[in-house]
Amino acid sequence: MIDRQSSDQLQVSRHRCLMSLREGSPTTLRLYCLPYAGGSARLFRPWRNFLAPQIALCGVEYPGRGTRISEPTIDRIDKLAAELADALACAPPGPYALFGHSMGALVAFETSHQLVGRRAPLPILLVASGHGAPSLPRAAEPVHSSSDQDFIARLRELNATPPEALEMPDFLELMLPILRADFRAAETYVAANRPKLKIPPRGGKGGWHARA
Repeated sequence: MIDRQSSDQLQVSRHRCLMSLREGSPTTLRLYCLPYAGGSARLFRPWRNFLAPQIALCGVEYPGRGTRISEPTIDRIDKLAAELADALACAPPGPYALFGHSMGALVAFETSHQLVGRRAPLPILLVASGHGAPSLPRAAEPVHSSSDQDFIARLRELNATPPEALEMPDFLELMLPILRADFRAAETYVAANRPKLKIPPRGGKGGWHARA
């Protein structure tokens, strides 16, 4: 969800889409976490309490939310991935992994392919959570262009947004454009026909090994 954090709480890198949530001591692996539709990098802050101390934690901030609330949203997975790939290509050297949940899984997958095209270092692991592989049939009908009533009904079905928030006009005025852009990005994404990635994919839903 939308959030605003002071600079003493979160460290934003020179790449606006990367937010350092915790450095390792010392760092042996960087974990970059990509949120679901409507989510922000801050969602992963609690992970600091569960990761081994040598793992540096970094959240990915999409435009239009969190520390980037003033920027226009992006409604295409390939463009979100291009921004992240540019940032990762210039990130500190060393092994890293990508974790993406739901829409974030698609962005992580596409980012990995774009890194191949840039001949940049690849993650040692790609974890795709909460979304089937792009090659699988869609589990639900697209809703990004539906009426507000139908779109909100879909949000209720997903049960990721507090029910009381969906009754608040100010919240809906702020969030619906962001959520629609994110849903449009996920629902219209079609993965290009490319060679399989030479990194080990781990998918919470089936099919990632077939395409990744």
